[in-house]
Amino acid sequence: MIGIYVRSANKDDGQIKKQLNECYKLIKNEPVKEYVDIGETGLQNNFPVALQELNVDIGKGLIKKVVCYSPDRISRNKTDIQMFVLHCQRNGVDLQFVDGTNIMMLL
Repeated sequence: MIGIYVRSANKDDGQIKKQLNECYKLIKNEPVKEYVDIGETGLQNNFPVALQELNVDIGKGLIKKVVCYSPDRISRNKTDIQMFVLHCQRNGVDLQFVDGTNIMMLL
């Protein structure tokens, strides 16, 4: 299954819909689970609820690929982004960003 992760710091459904639409452009007829954090800042100390759920599902082997709009949707903290990228790699999960960011640049 593919996990799509989107986040918006404000409660703007338009931003969430835009991110989802762009993520779906990278997916071809595969089962998808959406992980949506709305009204959650990327500057907090803990991962938002939906991102925590995605991390758990990755650890359980339920997700084989994650599509996200850009790394700053995961967090504004580079260390948090690196932790997420490493978690994906350790679990054999491909990570793709709509904005074209190469995950190797994040490590």
